[in-house]
Amino acid sequence: MAMMGAVFRERGLSVKAVDAAAFLVRDGESRVASALEGTKPDAVGISLIVGNASNAYSLINKYISKLNIPVIAGGPHATIAPDEALKHGVHVVVRGEGEETGAELAEWLAGSRELEGIQGISYLARDGSVRHNPDRPPIANLDVLPMPDHDLFDASNYFERPEDRVRAGKVITSRGCPNKCSFCANPIFGRKFRYRSPASVVAELEMLKQRYGIDRFEFLDDAFTASRRRLLDLAEELRRVPDVTFSCVTRLENLDGETVSALRAAGLYRAYIGVESARKETLRRIHKNIELEKLAPTLRLLRKNGIEASLFFMFGFPWESAEEMRETNRLIKKLRPLTAWFNEGGVVAPYPGTEIYEEYHESVGFTDWWLTHWRPSGYQPLHPLQPYYFFPYDDEKRAAIREGLDIILQHNRGEEDGGMAGKKGTGRQNIGQLLDIIHDLEEQVRDRDRQLHEFWNRSALEKLRRIMQSLRGKK
Repeated sequence: MAMMGAVFRERGLSVKAVDAAAFLVRDGESRVASALEGTKPDAVGISLIVGNASNAYSLINKYISKLNIPVIAGGPHATIAPDEALKHGVHVVVRGEGEETGAELAEWLAGSRELEGIQGISYLARDGSVRHNPDRPPIANLDVLPMPDHDLFDASNYFERPEDRVRAGKVITSRGCPNKCSFCANPIFGRKFRYRSPASVVAELEMLKQRYGIDRFEFLDDAFTASRRRLLDLAEELRRVPDVTFSCVTRLENLDGETVSALRAAGLYRAYIGVESARKETLRRIHKNIELEKLAPTLRLLRKNGIEASLFFMFGFPWESAEEMRETNRLIKKLRPLTAWFNEGGVVAPYPGTEIYEEYHESVGFTDWWLTHWRPSGYQPLHPLQPYYFFPYDDEKRAAIREGLDIILQHNRGEEDGGMAGKKGTGRQNIGQLLDIIHDLEEQVRDRDRQLHEFWNRSALEKLRRIMQSLRGKK
């Protein structure tokens, strides 16, 4: 949204942005209604992800359609399901990257261009028929794009204290992911890896630091470490920005002595690594061809360099037996001493556009589940971390999945040593109670914004947890 706002403002348009899913926004619908009250903009743009699609269509029907203005939708879900969006009140869908397409749509709104000549859109023609224009090629030179316009957003919706500003420190340094995981669609940026110059990235970090006081960043790239040469060049440039730290997502095979040392010197404090499963057959089926034998040595390398490791696992692959699922549980237990945090959740979700969705949606019955709120026969809430699931697990499989989620929850709460309950009145017990409070806060955040879990930010809570766990270790 910040990037698209910058594109439109560069062309002299007045832009108003509403982030209905901001961390501290309690009633996103009322925010949207208030923003539209008493106004009639030239157009309304909406970003669609699978988790907010149903709510977004409701907002269009309740508030936006009454204005009789063009409704433009973009984002991952709009790209995957343009026909669906056009059936629910959207007039123009931007497929894929939106900056160049958005610039041409601005000309259309000004009356100087026709929709027929704009690549990368689907739209309703004057006769009511649906038209799909040819795809727009990916943007080759990312440095030509403007800086995201963060001034469009109210900082108080994201943090109340200066130390919480990490929530606003989101930066994308590259686009595209060359990997083909069967549970990921990656519809916007595609498979071709493209990246900004190190100077461009540093300029954005310096701007965010100077203007907003942000000094901890989360790089949101799908494949931050995909190009070794680019990674080393960027790490060298990042060292020029003083007192800045960052986290990133990385593939296991892209970490070695040289890259880890360079990233640590540049400010890396946490690496997120997707492992997904302990079973080589499952890794093969989901196209996650990592070498599990290298996992523990790599985690030790990270720890030696003072970098926290956070691991992602997935539970409930439909082809696994309960005992096969427990192989992953055993691996998680083994890795606990080397891991700062495990992803809380991770039960397989068949997102539209993914290989898993296409393979199973008809046979299992969860076609268009984001619109129908589908649940399998005999559904029972699975676990406090993730009650919902899509595949019909029997009792034994549900028990295996719960065991895995319990292991993760206990580790993240510091309970793998038999629990936090020490002697009555001890500092250890008090710290354990604080960790319980943190967990309860996480549950509230998750319950409120479950549909946006892809973008859920737990940075402030993690920071508090790290402090508490550090104190606990000194007892």
